[in-house]
Order: sequence, then C-alpha cells, then structure tokens
Amino acid sequence: LKLIVFKKIFIESLYNISLLDVMQDGSLSDTISSNNDDLRKILSTIIQVIGDYTYRFPERSIFFQGSDDGRRMTLYQKAITNHLFILEPDYLIVGIKDGKEEDFDPAETYAAILVKRK
Repeated sequence: LKLIVFKKIFIESLYNISLLDVMQDGSLSDTISSNNDDLRKILSTIIQVIGDYTYRFPERSIFFQGSDDGRRMTLYQKAITNHLFILEPDYLIVGIKDGKEEDFDPAETYAAILVKRK
C-alpha cells in the first residue's frame, strides 16, 4: 500500500510531495524499497496525482527529491524525461543542482525538481 502526501515547506506556495509505503503496523516509510515490479504504475500514478493537485491548486509548486542515495531521484528524473513532451505544454519544470535553479534539461542530474502548472 502506497500513500502520496503533499506537505507545505519553507516558502509560501511550495509543497513537498512524498511517496510513502504503509507498513504492516500502520507506520509510514519513505525509505523502504518494496520491489513489486510496479514502478511504471507508481510513476504514472504520481504524474496523474501531480496533475490533479496542480489543477486544483495552480498557484502551488511541487518540490520533490529522493530520500535515498540518489536512486529515487534518478527514477523521478527519468519519469519526467520520458513524459516531457506531455508535461512541457502545461508545466514549468525546474531542476535544482548545486543550490541553483535551471530549466529542466534531461541530460543533467538534479538534486531536486520543482514542478508548477503554467
């Protein structure tokens, strides 16, 4: 069982998105790797949820980064790259590396990504 959570962070209208596993005892984890071979389904669901969320709250920016050694961020970045042609018309996508923001470039590696509906 997975849970997607949006939580307001530092700056007005900036929300962190977290993908959490619901553990058997009811606790939540953002570090467990369930390896259910459902990665495509999960990433597709996250993209859909971001679309629904930003449609309802267009003034909000979504911030995300991986909770592990970079593996999750690599997956998120690949998902954006693979869907970039669908996302770019409706979303401003910004990559963050070395503390600086830049237009998302699929050839770069980012520490975090911001997504905002145009």
